[in-house]
Amino acid sequence: MSYHPIMGITIFFLFLIIAFFIGKSSSRKIIRKPFLVVDNKKNSDVKSDSISPDANWID
Repeated sequence: MSYHPIMGITIFFLFLIIAFFIGKSSSRKIIRKPFLVVDNKKNSDVKSDSISPDANWID
């Protein structure tokens, strides 16, 4: 049986599509927790002028 590069590319994309659908179905079952917790309290120790003096919208 001879091997053709188009066969390899087709098999690669086939496994890529199968992996996509397996990952999509398994991610539905997992309850996602927030990775980033934002604290809305202003920290008075950090001055915005020291971070970026030209950005007046940070205040």
